[in-house]
Amino acid sequence: MKKFDKKKAMGWFIIIFMSLSVVGFMGGSFFTGNTVFKEEIYNGYTFYDNNGWQLDLGGNNYVFSYFPTELEELVVSVDIKQWFTGDKIYLGYKPGDNFSVSRNIQQLGAVFYSNSIMPQQACSVEEGCPDIPIIDCENKKSIILKSGLTGFVVDHNCLVVKAEDSVEMQKLTERLIYKLLGVMN
Repeated sequence: MKKFDKKKAMGWFIIIFMSLSVVGFMGGSFFTGNTVFKEEIYNGYTFYDNNGWQLDLGGNNYVFSYFPTELEELVVSVDIKQWFTGDKIYLGYKPGDNFSVSRNIQQLGAVFYSNSIMPQQACSVEEGCPDIPIIDCENKKSIILKSGLTGFVVDHNCLVVKAEDSVEMQKLTERLIYKLLGVMN
């Protein structure tokens, strides 16, 4: 009669346990089916809630933190389409401002780029500006993001987006993008 080998038994136990774990993991995901995301419709546009509101528009996927109904109180009273023409748009900021707007500039830049308009990062003032253009509101279509009393202001060819903090800036940026894409008026 063979002697019971504890080491072999423990080895086989671990192998069987690990194999069943892998099969259970794969089988569990197989049997649960596809994950269903919350779907909401706004103004004829379908959004999916998947760690942010996703909108597929013209083959481009846009992700938002806020659903349009959360931003309806923010009014964009300017004809935003005038900043949505040409082949280049300047997206500016004030160096050393109270909060960073780099995420907002990237988000706006992606929208313009996906609509064949080249975004160019720029500064609104020369002091503290890295080696990028300085915005000239007299001659160049530009959008400037900076701290201040929350709202949208037109200064010649510049649309100035002012917010008191980064949360408000995110809301204004997304409200602007919704208007640019035609999702909101």
